[in-house]
Amino acid sequence: VQESSSFTMNEKVEFKSKPDIYFFLIDNLASENNLNIYFEQNFNFENIPNKENEDFIIFDKSLSSYGRTKESVSSMLEIDYKLKGKLENENNFWDVINKNYESQSTVVENIFINNNYEIIKYGIAFPCDETSNINCILRDSTGVDTVAEIMISQTPVNSISFLNSYFQKSKFIKLLLDSGCNSDFCGDPFLEDFKISTSRPSVFLIHLMNVHGPFVVDSTCKEYGSIDTNLDVIKSPDSYIDSINCLILQMNDFINTMSEDDIVIFQSDHGPEYLKMPDDYKNLTGEDISKVKLRYQTFSFSNIGKFCENVDKNFGGVNTFAYLFNCLTESNKFDVKSKAFYIDSKRNFEVIEITDVVNEK
Repeated sequence: VQESSSFTMNEKVEFKSKPDIYFFLIDNLASENNLNIYFEQNFNFENIPNKENEDFIIFDKSLSSYGRTKESVSSMLEIDYKLKGKLENENNFWDVINKNYESQSTVVENIFINNNYEIIKYGIAFPCDETSNINCILRDSTGVDTVAEIMISQTPVNSISFLNSYFQKSKFIKLLLDSGCNSDFCGDPFLEDFKISTSRPSVFLIHLMNVHGPFVVDSTCKEYGSIDTNLDVIKSPDSYIDSINCLILQMNDFINTMSEDDIVIFQSDHGPEYLKMPDDYKNLTGEDISKVKLRYQTFSFSNIGKFCENVDKNFGGVNTFAYLFNCLTESNKFDVKSKAFYIDSKRNFEVIEITDVVNEK
């Protein structure tokens, strides 16, 4: 039995409705509130200029489960806080994370497959081997045009031109380039024959590193004249904001072209480490609490409320698919509590709950 849910894997979870679902995991994006506080911006995603769909709202109590990508994503796909107690060493730590996650046997994936969904994956946060039920859009997170088929015309993340110049001797990177193309921005050949199934409902699990760095585009999504591979949020907060402004343009394009029957979720796995993180999470005070909040309070923006009742402002992290499945099954089968934990690698990989700290006003 999952600790955070009231179901067993032997129990059938049957959807009453089967919409197409797009889940965009945006790596390293701070919550809207923290963007405005720490970066002195005036972001208001609910009022994106030219956005035609008014069903999208911000869920401003969303939390990262573990403050890191794989730890949080593998737990989200199990609808369970997988990492508990003391894990003792790094091998145990990764064994727990990778169980079911690497083999594509998570609770979320099995439930979708059992409801005849096709799962379509993009990006390194979602391990992918193609099966009769799983389609891998891309086997590596490279390319500027690689997600254009489903979301955007440019994805400013580890662009092919950047990779090609940075790893000029890499045979693997050269294989990703179309030999008949006169530009480094011709997209990825893996997408050439990609088709979305029309006979089955689909769920898209898409990991975007637009705002993770290294940053490659300006606020209008045009590539910088020169790219510094060492830039991160701390060294260049202006570049971070540029990438977010570009992302907003792309989100807006997708929202305005999506089907009105689709459920779309934009969510971050964690916020940035904009300031040096504290060493002791058991005795946090003052400025350290602010640093942790920036990391653990996440971005969550969706139209799920149009289709589902009783989705609280804490929608995000492990409870993401719990809320979604409760909605699609018209039940309260899954626990939607929101928690946050820190894993202290210096103390036998002890898992410390910090929910109260990150929720503190």
